[in-house]
Amino acid sequence: SRGLPNVAAEDAYFNSGGNNNNGGNLNGGGWTSVPGFQPDCVDKPSLTPSDLEFIVRFSEECAGEQFKQLVHSLCPTIYGQEMVKAGLLMSLFGGVRKNVNGGGEVPLRGSVHCLVVGDPGLGKSQMLKAVASLAPRGLYVSGRSVSKAGLTATVVRDSSTGGHTFEAGAMVLSDGGVCCVDEFDKMPNEHKALLEAMEQQSVSVAKAGLTCTLPARAAVIAAANPVQGIYNRAKTVNENLKMSPALLSRFDLCFILMDTPDEELDEHLSHHVLAPHGQGGAVRLKQAQQKLLAYHSH
Repeated sequence: SRGLPNVAAEDAYFNSGGNNNNGGNLNGGGWTSVPGFQPDCVDKPSLTPSDLEFIVRFSEECAGEQFKQLVHSLCPTIYGQEMVKAGLLMSLFGGVRKNVNGGGEVPLRGSVHCLVVGDPGLGKSQMLKAVASLAPRGLYVSGRSVSKAGLTATVVRDSSTGGHTFEAGAMVLSDGGVCCVDEFDKMPNEHKALLEAMEQQSVSVAKAGLTCTLPARAAVIAAANPVQGIYNRAKTVNENLKMSPALLSRFDLCFILMDTPDEELDEHLSHHVLAPHGQGGAVRLKQAQQKLLAYHSH
């Protein structure tokens, strides 16, 4: 109900020093001057001169509509779903990791976890693969073939030396990035393994006399289908997914997609899906998009 955040107002507040009625003073240092600010990762991005040139040109050409352009550029083969794509972009960008006064030394996570629930055939898997390919450190796993050890971490024995070593899972390998989990409803036995990793941003392993805590500061983007195949409006999200309330509370964003039968709209969407394949795909895709826009305008 709140809608998208007022990014311009927040930037103006932090860049101006954060002076307000509550006596806040950030000394004009931007986000890094927020008390308790801790970056999730300290890795410096490697930007080439061509990357910097593109950033400047993109900011000038799309002045005031940068976020809108990014939303439409994410997985363009999937028509619509702007709010879902906006949520996926927020998970890609991440939040601010900070400490709260009186909260001890345990920081609040900055990663934004996102859950997409909907009927089959709405492009959830395609959007997850697009996010995994865009993230500098992104992994895509399927719930049908993943295990607890594959998600978190485990201890394996080296056959050559006889010693034990840690073997990282998807959450640890995607530290500082995004971990996309498809078919989330097909892995109910592995849900408990994600509770610590999603909230504490770490994975604890105690096996074979070895104890270790591995960082897992990754944003989890999960896609799931309802239990009965079609989302039942009369039931809650927990009942449609058979997911524990503890795990559902870990997700900051939850999107529900429903396929409403419409013969004319389904025909336009079919042309939009098939347009990129074959010769002249770009032209046919633009024509299919124009037909969809004309349909929604009427």
